[in-house]
Amino acid sequence: MKTHHFYFVRLFRLCGEISYVFKGADMDKITVCMGSSCFGKGNQATAEAVTQFVEERKLEDKIEVSGCLCSNNCAKGPNILINDKLISGVSEQGIGAVIAQELGLTL
Repeated sequence: MKTHHFYFVRLFRLCGEISYVFKGADMDKITVCMGSSCFGKGNQATAEAVTQFVEERKLEDKIEVSGCLCSNNCAKGPNILINDKLISGVSEQGIGAVIAQELGLTL
């Protein structure tokens, strides 16, 4: 997990936005806000939890995970977008249930 985190954050900072997995037209998309406010409120850990959720369920070919610099909803953060739907106040503890609910997955 540490290796994924290092590359995710390092490439994110260099490129502004990266995709964790290969992009496909029919893939669901999870975008983790990594702006300074959301990052400071714990989205670093949330990004790791999202990645872990996807990997543990072997959904890399179905879910695209990426980061963005700011979702422009700092006061409501930390934020993620699932298929362009803003979800605010997320945390690493509950992110699996949120993803499952939004994408119709079973835990």
